[in-house]
Amino acid sequence: MRRVSKKNSGGAKPIQLREWRVTLMRYRGEFLSYVEAARLEAAEIAAAKQFSLSEFQRSGCYCRSTSKSCPVSPTADIRLN
Repeated sequence: MRRVSKKNSGGAKPIQLREWRVTLMRYRGEFLSYVEAARLEAAEIAAAKQFSLSEFQRSGCYCRSTSKSCPVSPTADIRLN
């Protein structure tokens, strides 16, 4: 995990970037690459820009965190009983 410090006057914490595995869902999932972003939404946007994905392809894009420190995957389904 990499830390990126923003220039700010307040004593805010630096942003922690995670590595996200990007897969394009087709007949079989097609692994594209890894991107670095702080949040899932930012990872999807970064992947769309990096791979020139259309809006349709972006809806079929799957990003999963590769961070070991995250006990629950941010993309995991959470079902309440």
